[in-house]
Amino acid sequence: METPGAVGHDPGTSQKGSRVWLDMDQAELDAAYTQSVWAPNREQLFARHRSNSEIARTYLGAPQRYAYGATPIEALDVYRTTRPSAPINIFIHGGAWRGGLAKHYAFAAELFVNAGAHFVGA
Repeated sequence: METPGAVGHDPGTSQKGSRVWLDMDQAELDAAYTQSVWAPNREQLFARHRSNSEIARTYLGAPQRYAYGATPIEALDVYRTTRPSAPINIFIHGGAWRGGLAKHYAFAAELFVNAGAHFVGA
């Protein structure tokens, strides 16, 4: 299996490394998790998320922040609904498991809060 844009693996000039998962070597596996390979418009999407999140916060207000770690990035953003005994939606934004900020995903909170659910973004 050849992975498009595999970092460090060019079938024409180098030998494939040892298999680490299925028939992929480490370079192919790493490329499979590199979002820019699969989403060339990634930066445009991130800009839209940031812009839409700013708009959503004008309607929802600033979230309550709850720390779960020692650094500022280790906190949850909580957008509350006014509905009594409301369900809770927990949204983990991803960021390739190592980047991004919860505040850039406030746009997703608007739908849940307006539908009567609390929204927790991590």
